[in-house]
Amino acid sequence: MTVLVVVPARDEAQRVGAMLLSLEGAVARAAVRHDISDVVVAHACTDGTCDAASAAIAAWRSPPAFARITRCDDAGGKVHAIVHGVESAGANGRAAPDVVVVVDADVVVPEGVIVALVDAVGDGAVVASAPRAPLPPQRRSILAKALHRYNHTRGFGASRQWFNGRCYATRRWDFPSEREMNARARSCGHDDGPLLADDVWLSRVALRDGPGAIVEVAGPPILYRAPETLFGMCQHLRRLRREVGRIDALFPELPRPPPEGPPHLSSVADVWAFCVFRVALSLCRLWLWWEAQSATTMTSSWNTVPETKAP
Repeated sequence: MTVLVVVPARDEAQRVGAMLLSLEGAVARAAVRHDISDVVVAHACTDGTCDAASAAIAAWRSPPAFARITRCDDAGGKVHAIVHGVESAGANGRAAPDVVVVVDADVVVPEGVIVALVDAVGDGAVVASAPRAPLPPQRRSILAKALHRYNHTRGFGASRQWFNGRCYATRRWDFPSEREMNARARSCGHDDGPLLADDVWLSRVALRDGPGAIVEVAGPPILYRAPETLFGMCQHLRRLRREVGRIDALFPELPRPPPEGPPHLSSVADVWAFCVFRVALSLCRLWLWWEAQSATTMTSSWNTVPETKAP
């Protein structure tokens, strides 16, 4: 199959190089069976992301013929960057890909992940995501340890009806345009602006095809750095609430996932971490409620959390 690998990156100069070096093995293995091309989208960057990405690709032992960097200066969000990457591949004479693989610029990628993702999509999945595991926390606080355990066990084993957008493959990348988003927003009086959360959107689209449409492949997980503070939790919760609420309001025809099941707490450590997490979550909800009442926002909903960008 024709596979396009897109790496949307915004101000990731400190992380994109390490990610691309880890991606080399995954691309090389996938290239044995598939037609692979790579695009790194430097999205509204204010740092040296392009230079770091170019240096990393140049250091590959056998870089793909179509590996390249493309700039996207419009700050329209991650989805806009992904669409720009797909369109730029077509503008350079590449055929429309059968599968698009999206990899965040701040993760570490195991060698076999792209092959596993593409195979799962080829077998009928709408979206295939890679398992993930958080890097050990850099802080020694009780909350950092509880959040690490929460993320390591995927919410203490609670059932999920969506996938994580850090590393996934899909055969559907027809995201709604900003014009369509704005037209729907005007019709229902909701917030306008571009679609921002690719994983929330694709999860809803995939649900139309039944429970088997979203697959998490087996194998080693990608590694990422999770939030470790109450501030990081608040930013993540604000982002999730905003985009889920927008898609609920703007696209009522899309199915909604059923409620999550109860968590599975298999040890005393799980119970301890779950209690700490729930207290912190309550504080986050109170914080966001106060923001809504006072009509103030301490930071943009889509600013990066600095603690998740540490090496």
